[in-house]
Amino acid sequence: MLYGKKVDCFPVSSDDTVFIVHLRNNPVVAAGFFSDPPLYDFVQRQGFSSVEPESLYFTIRDKSNRQVGWISLTNVSYRHQKGEYGIALLPEFQGKGYAKEASELLIEYVFNNLPIRKIFLKAFTSNVSAIKLYEKLGFIQEGLLRDEFYKAGRFQDVVVMALFKTGTH
Repeated sequence: MLYGKKVDCFPVSSDDTVFIVHLRNNPVVAAGFFSDPPLYDFVQRQGFSSVEPESLYFTIRDKSNRQVGWISLTNVSYRHQKGEYGIALLPEFQGKGYAKEASELLIEYVFNNLPIRKIFLKAFTSNVSAIKLYEKLGFIQEGLLRDEFYKAGRFQDVVVMALFKTGTH
């Protein structure tokens, strides 16, 4: 578990399936994903059974224990000392500092406890609020993939960003 002032992060369990399906099928949230809804509960359950053991998945809960989102580190490579960051919050909990604090908790945990020196992410360039969060967290742009992904009836650009463990870059 990761404990903060506004939020706590708990390892995802199969009991979280209903919440995760609800979150991922929310149209506002799904607009930022590289997959399209609908996500079915049986597919999510299958996903739980095939999670890479190195991956980290947490639900984010506010201090009244409401599930507000999830955060993850996936595509982990200890050989290359990197992993891919992801986060999603229900719209009613965005803009309250929850994503920033949960991200700081995850980043601190990863850099202090795992042989990881680089955390990277990909985001649609149109997801301006997410990119601003990533920049506040210290992520820097490494690249731009033009017309990379077809979503919402058009090809969209994708930004690649990374955060390095202090002293490794």
